[in-house]
Amino acid sequence: MIIAVEGIDGSGKSTLARGLAAKIPNAIAVRELSSTALGRAVSGWVSEHDITKDRESAKEALERIHAARLSAIRQIVLPHIRRGGLVIYDRFALTTAVYQAFKPEWELKSYIQRLYTEILSMPEIRIRTTVLLSVSPEKAQVRIGGRDAALTDVNDQKGISYLSDLSERYFQAIREVPSELVGNLMLVDADKKQDEVLATTLRELQHIGILCYNHI
Repeated sequence: MIIAVEGIDGSGKSTLARGLAAKIPNAIAVRELSSTALGRAVSGWVSEHDITKDRESAKEALERIHAARLSAIRQIVLPHIRRGGLVIYDRFALTTAVYQAFKPEWELKSYIQRLYTEILSMPEIRIRTTVLLSVSPEKAQVRIGGRDAALTDVNDQKGISYLSDLSERYFQAIREVPSELVGNLMLVDADKKQDEVLATTLRELQHIGILCYNHI
């Protein structure tokens, strides 16, 4: 089973993914840009390039991130699922639609859909639930500003209007991404303290039957 955690930069995705993995037995948190050697190399490239600058930048980022995603799926996700484990995936298909198709005039939608078919061809890769963290751009900007300088990339320096545009794109992306790569959508208020966000998410996962009370 896979639970995806989505949201704009600064929404607390990685913190929530790690928190869920720590609370749920036999669960791991996976982030494609840090979980494998290829992912870490792609992360270095992304941090140095404006991936929403133009069509070619977005397309190159899409190809690199997709390769990192497949690496994480094959090396970590599938083996863990086959052992009966739960995977908390830090960003998945929605993020691709948001960042690499940031501007519809780039006409990358059909290209992205072709890449989705590669993931959909793996019968074990289906998202049970997507947790979408809803956060104000102002709050997200504060969190980004509080990061260690080594963790900040050029895409984190675009301001509140950029984050607001990204937030709107998430709700558009829900209609564009295959339902098998979204699953049930859970909207969580991420303006709250991060321990409250974790507690709320766990309660909601229990409420909709994703987790039983004896799982945590």
